[in-house]
Amino acid sequence: MLVEEIGTRCDHCNGAITEYYNHRYSGMRGKCIHCMVDFPLE
Repeated sequence: MLVEEIGTRCDHCNGAITEYYNHRYSGMRGKCIHCMVDFPLE
């Protein structure tokens, strides 16, 4: 799994967001490394 930190901050806790490819959704997703909120990037 390819993971890269992006410049966007989490709306919930202001934590760093990581970007990764999700096979289940066939696209890029974002996840907060602190509160673990997961969301689409498209």
